[in-house]
Amino acid sequence: MAVLALDISSSAGWAARDVPKEGVPADGILNTGVVALEKPAKAYGEHPWGYVNAAKEMARRLMDVVYNVRPEAVVIEETNGSKNRFSQKYLEYIHAYFLSDLNAAVVEACQPWLANLKVVYVNTSEWRRVTDCHLSKEDKNRNAKLSRHKRKHRDRGTKLDKKALGIAGKTTIKHVAIRRANELYGLSLRPKDDDIADAILLLHAHINGAKPCTGSEDR
Repeated sequence: MAVLALDISSSAGWAARDVPKEGVPADGILNTGVVALEKPAKAYGEHPWGYVNAAKEMARRLMDVVYNVRPEAVVIEETNGSKNRFSQKYLEYIHAYFLSDLNAAVVEACQPWLANLKVVYVNTSEWRRVTDCHLSKEDKNRNAKLSRHKRKHRDRGTKLDKKALGIAGKTTIKHVAIRRANELYGLSLRPKDDDIADAILLLHAHINGAKPCTGSEDR
């Protein structure tokens, strides 16, 4: 059975693999990619139509991925609140148009594999729990050390030499996601591949029993 995971945003990462009913195959082929528009949402028309038109185009491109993968299940990361109301609006539009297009395809069932397509949402906190995607003690200690030295140099009016300190920069949850995806699948993802890393971990969590979101406030 093919499973497709989507980390939907203005730059949507996706990951897919074939998984037998009984578990994860050691030699399962992992396919990944990113869906993104060439222009910002505002470039697709005057407000409010720019967000609407851009979201429709994103939904269309996400459907192209669905048709290429032909999954039996689509796993989507549940939306989280944003401080930017327009980014939040755009994100929710993409989800709505994609689900509408997906539902229309399932209802029409023009291809046999669409008849029983399952759609599941998973909370971010849940897939991170299942994949152990958390800052380690070492990460936290390194971040604390960096913060102390930043404050010290700021008070002195001097420049911090991160290289001499032996720390490239602050470790964030995005860095951890990339690290975990690389560890789990023997990959070499880089910081710019954070959307793909999230999709891979979402996929891995679903395969390994992540609890679906029920639509209530169970974060």
